[in-house]
Amino acid sequence: MANEVNVSPCPLVHQALHGYSDGHQLLALSVKLSPRDRKTLLVLSDISAPGSVLDDRGYITGYPLAESGFFAIGRTWPALEMSRPGCVWTHTILVDFNDLATMDSLSSLLSLFQRPNDLKDSESYSLPVKVPSGTHVKMPNCAKDWARSVVAALYTRPKDLIVSKGRDREIDEAVFAIWSQQWPRLRRNFRFCTLTSADRSTDGAIFDLQVLAESKTNARSRFNTAVDAEALKIDAESWLTEVVDDLLCPDESGLRSFLRKVGPDVTGGREVFSSLCLLHQYTQNSPNSPGSVNSAVALLQASPLLKAAKSARTVTASAAIINLEALDASSFDFLWENLKLVGHDSFEAFSPKLGRIVWNRDPQRFIPCLVENGPEKLILEQTLDTLELRDLVKGLDAAPQLLKLALARRPKLAAEHLFWFHFDHSRLAFEAVAEAGLQVVAIPILLESSRSDSIDNASQCFGGRAILEALSSAPKTDRAMQQAWVKTAVTDVYDVAQFLASATEIPQKVLLSIALELDPDALPNQHGKDPWLVAWHQSSGTISESEKLYMYAYFMYRSLGHSSRSVPELIQLSFEAVHDAAARSNLPERSWHMLESRLPSTIFWFGWDRCKRIREGIADIFVERELSPALFPRLTSDGVLFRQLVVSLAQSKRGRTYLNRVRQSITNENDGSISMQSQIINEVL
Repeated sequence: MANEVNVSPCPLVHQALHGYSDGHQLLALSVKLSPRDRKTLLVLSDISAPGSVLDDRGYITGYPLAESGFFAIGRTWPALEMSRPGCVWTHTILVDFNDLATMDSLSSLLSLFQRPNDLKDSESYSLPVKVPSGTHVKMPNCAKDWARSVVAALYTRPKDLIVSKGRDREIDEAVFAIWSQQWPRLRRNFRFCTLTSADRSTDGAIFDLQVLAESKTNARSRFNTAVDAEALKIDAESWLTEVVDDLLCPDESGLRSFLRKVGPDVTGGREVFSSLCLLHQYTQNSPNSPGSVNSAVALLQASPLLKAAKSARTVTASAAIINLEALDASSFDFLWENLKLVGHDSFEAFSPKLGRIVWNRDPQRFIPCLVENGPEKLILEQTLDTLELRDLVKGLDAAPQLLKLALARRPKLAAEHLFWFHFDHSRLAFEAVAEAGLQVVAIPILLESSRSDSIDNASQCFGGRAILEALSSAPKTDRAMQQAWVKTAVTDVYDVAQFLASATEIPQKVLLSIALELDPDALPNQHGKDPWLVAWHQSSGTISESEKLYMYAYFMYRSLGHSSRSVPELIQLSFEAVHDAAARSNLPERSWHMLESRLPSTIFWFGWDRCKRIREGIADIFVERELSPALFPRLTSDGVLFRQLVVSLAQSKRGRTYLNRVRQSITNENDGSISMQSQIINEVL
């Protein structure tokens, strides 16, 4: 045998001896067998056919003893020393099925056969023996042609009994070489006899191969249903050449290892042998002939037995993944369906290329991966991580169901103009961005595009607060576009209130846009400070003077209503600025019209005095709602204006009572910064 074939550990085998003693019978046995198997052993240890002429080499018969779990290999010699003609000795080696499966070469069994000299020798056959190592016999080259015809017949006519003439000394070794080449299950069920002139098959136990004696010219006539290997036309098939080469140089091409690896997983025997050899050729040759992988896949698809074998699919898928560019559509489908069978190293090396090919061919192939955690999912994630932006967006356009995962893997996508160029009308894209929590990075890009047709999707999917937060971070947004976005963002007033109360450095222009869309009383303020007050005090940037006056008027209007818990603070923020603008006739008309409805009315000839109405409105609100006396003196540092306020209050009894409370508050605080206000109150009272 070739050096490449590893020799398995030497097992113990049992043995039996049959010979003549008042008839052909069992003389020695080293192991217990079932009655049926003992009978089979007795029958097949007798001469193969009446009248057979044996030489001193004898012949070999191999067959399974299924009930006892042994394979029997018996050598039969003529027992010419016996007085009765036709007597024979048969020494049978019994190999446990498990040991038979692990033996790389069976030729070493040939050396175990020992012909007894007489009946006295039978006792030595009652003990098991050890299979020797290093006694492998290479099939002689002179048996090549005979072996070729037999192999062709065995595996192209798998259901038939094969017969062949031959009695050269090398035939036994050739048969053992053919038997050794088989995988364990096929080897275990292979029945053969190297010399016979009559069919040794029985019902349910058909012999695979029987060699006819050369001297029996009419032997073939006794095998009417058998296939004559020598008469069978043999095509020049590549698989057959490789099989014969492997018999001469075992495993030099890796065929024998391949058969031992894949064969046990295949349901079937002789009928799949040639297909397995072809599969080995196709997959073995794939590095030099990439297109052969397509032939391997076609072979699997055409053979249900091969296709059902996991090991056959494994070797084919492993060959396919290293020849990705050569795969036709059918082979590519096969590889994708069997990715789990590809080895880790090959998968690691070629999965990036496979992912790109799938993405370019049909990214929808990845969609099932979203709910399955297999190798396909890993390839998808790796592909999403590494694709160029243009290729990634193009594939997502064809398979938008992958948007959520793509954004989770590549969050910067949401901030790419190219992404939104493809998906600014896609509801799926907006939902995916929202689910990934990328609204704040997506909205500025949408704002930059100046596209108003994406506002509705953004508002519904991102929510108003996200839009407001994004607007606060995009100071260069066109004012008209900003207003359009704010309009959709303020539909949920509770959401807006939370934003104003918790965000910091909101640009004043954003606050103005919100105020232009909401009634001053719209925002709730059940707890804590008024959100408008918080937001304005922490605002950033600036707006024009007229816009600020509008905001102050807005705050004053809100303070005069019943929606805020920070009425005095809002008045303190807005009063002086609004009053000063009114005094200079600089208060915008829209601001005055907003305020006027909540200011106290006066007799018609004083109706022109807006300042008077503002002062009286503020004075009334402090008295009627009993607002904090400590805040009243801090409404203004302008002595004239403060005196006017105090005078307005002093015109009523309730007002004077309130002023006394203010005076008491100033006294208790002992705050020198409001001494001027204290003096004015004392003078008026």
